[in-house]
Amino acid sequence: MYSRETVWGVLTGQACECTSNLVGHEVREIETWILRLLSAPVSLPEKTKRVYILRKVYGLKHKEIAEKMDISLSSVEKHLKAAILK
Repeated sequence: MYSRETVWGVLTGQACECTSNLVGHEVREIETWILRLLSAPVSLPEKTKRVYILRKVYGLKHKEIAEKMDISLSSVEKHLKAAILK
């Protein structure tokens, strides 16, 4: 994962020490991550939003999300379905 400073540098287009060593595919990876985060539905309940972000932004598997949030696998699936339907 990249540092906040690196992500901010890519987002704002400001060159800094943390962005000067990035290669093209790394910049595209950060841009894709930013777009995924920004596309997360804002109006979702907090828990549903967190499940959505863990899945879509961080790419965690359903089981990993369930363990991280201490919820059942079926709850993860329920939250993801609710996020997608909104």
